[in-house]
Amino acid sequence: MLRSIVLIILLLLSTSQANAIGVYTEPNTGMGFVRIRGGSFIMGDITGRDKFASPAHRVTVDDFWIGKYEVTFKQYDLFCAATGREKPSDVGWGRGRRPVINVSWDDAVAFTRWLSQISGEKYRLPSVLFG
Repeated sequence: MLRSIVLIILLLLSTSQANAIGVYTEPNTGMGFVRIRGGSFIMGDITGRDKFASPAHRVTVDDFWIGKYEVTFKQYDLFCAATGREKPSDVGWGRGRRPVINVSWDDAVAFTRWLSQISGEKYRLPSVLFG
């Protein structure tokens, strides 16, 4: 069964390539990215009552960039055309600027690899593992 995911892309971008107000537009697809300031927080159950959320510990996250909007059909269709992949169905909802649907996790990862290759930057899907 094909599971749909909302495709949002994380960008690992050197700050010298983005403007000072924390926005970046990828030139090949027009995808917009915003900078999220890093920081620290306590992750887990500080009471110690939830064994699955213990022990509580400090987590520090560096600044990172994330897609301002979901990947659109128009952007994903560029990837399909460039790589010879079949375009996903829009189930009659329309394409263009609508968020792409009917893509698998593997499709989403392939999109980020393609985007990294054509742009020279490092893109990946957001996850709990940064770096």
